[in-house]
Amino acid sequence: MRKRVGVILAILLVLFCVSLCLAYSKGNVGQRQAADVITIDALMQFGELERSAVQFPHEQHTAAMPEADCLSCHDEKKGESPGLSFEYKRQESLDKEALKDLYHDQCLSCHAEREVAKKPTGPQTCNACHINGLEEPSTPDEVRFNAVLHASHADKASLECSSCHHAYSPTEKKAVYAKGEEGSCAYCHMETVPETVPEGMPASSLKAASHDQCLNCHLETQKKQEEQHAEVKTGPLLCSECHTSEPVQAAKPVTETMRLKRNQPDAVVIGAKTFSDNPDKALVPFNHKAHELADISCQSCHHKSLTACTECHTPTGSEKGGRVTLETAMHTKRSDRSCIACHNEVKKAPECAGCHLAMKETPEASSDSCIACHSLKKEAGTSLPEGEALAQMMEMRKMPEPSTWRKNAPETVTIDDLANEYKPAVFPHKKMVDALADGVSKSGMASVFHGSDQALCQGCHHNAPATEKPAQCASCHTKERATKVGARPDLMGAFHIQCMECHDNMDVELTGDCTACHASLTPASTK
Repeated sequence: MRKRVGVILAILLVLFCVSLCLAYSKGNVGQRQAADVITIDALMQFGELERSAVQFPHEQHTAAMPEADCLSCHDEKKGESPGLSFEYKRQESLDKEALKDLYHDQCLSCHAEREVAKKPTGPQTCNACHINGLEEPSTPDEVRFNAVLHASHADKASLECSSCHHAYSPTEKKAVYAKGEEGSCAYCHMETVPETVPEGMPASSLKAASHDQCLNCHLETQKKQEEQHAEVKTGPLLCSECHTSEPVQAAKPVTETMRLKRNQPDAVVIGAKTFSDNPDKALVPFNHKAHELADISCQSCHHKSLTACTECHTPTGSEKGGRVTLETAMHTKRSDRSCIACHNEVKKAPECAGCHLAMKETPEASSDSCIACHSLKKEAGTSLPEGEALAQMMEMRKMPEPSTWRKNAPETVTIDDLANEYKPAVFPHKKMVDALADGVSKSGMASVFHGSDQALCQGCHHNAPATEKPAQCASCHTKERATKVGARPDLMGAFHIQCMECHDNMDVELTGDCTACHASLTPASTK
């Protein structure tokens, strides 16, 4: 009997310990999704880890220790530029044992001291920090340092360009400010730094340089304002305030005054110098200003430097452009930097997806879609439009005012082809057409590519030409049930596929059953 009780107690103890471990692990799994979770794997530089890497919740620590400051874990930098070193309690390289002792001594001693003082504290055992089986933390949202944020730094905070922008000087052997050469930080700072850094390339990664530059500036601003007893108005200091899917400042619309000034034209003809002597080549007038106001970053297109596309991508491909021709660079669907791929990504938005996700991708583009971009030909003895003339021409390409047909479009369309168990469905035709047209008019991209309001019809009348009276669904889809796999859907299938898939693609939530669209022929029962 005593032996049985002992076994039962042992089992209960094991279950209790397992439940504690699961509870702790569950809490950490939640933390792993946060932007502030730092994976401590510094010992990987010495080979395979003996224990799992530690996932460190940074903001949980700062919240638990309001009396502490950054210097509790970070040292001040040495050298010309002031600020914190974002390496943990060190600025120089350490060997494996010294680095391990640094983390263990600092972290465990802090946890132990807080426990003695009866303050919230952290784990003090190996397995409580080095948890096996945890996935890597999810990648934090990228910081959208767009034109809006740039304007808030340059205008509101009155920062000089030299505060952030610098370039390597071969003569001075260091980074200096180069007026007129300001570009994206990513043009020089790489995602990962190779063991041997080429001369002229920075020794810090993009991540390290961004945190060093931005956070130290914010901390220094906060320090000065506190010394002057002024209201503290500085930039974010917490991970989650920058790495967020819904940035407050960056979500504001870009205005013309916020445009980054690098002597760029409002509009330009792509390939003007390369193909201007070819009368059969239709060139692409590009609305540069419209893309900037659409909050598209310079780096999306100018991914190496702020130079023209044709500087690297030539008609035949050059070594400088990675042998990628100009045509491939603009049209490939395999890179998010091309025009086609970028436009395709925009079409996935709910307001576009209702029509565009239902359209089949074809290997070859139709001539109509090509003309939407390749719309400019150089006539013999004439010159291509430039400057203001080109910009005005781009504005005229937008979808015209509603045609007489759209104004006179039927208010409703009664779909009664299949009225049997249900009453005919009444489709609010005019309301849908007007909603589509309104959405197109608010989008610079859509208003250019929907050359006429009749193009809106093709979202539903997808195999009919863009005419004032497109063919009805029943002209292609019959009432007879389709029996072969891959055959054209019958009429009922076509209606349901078209309508319901459109609702799904546009994130339209419909409540109820079939009667949400079809009123039942059977009277509702009453008690």
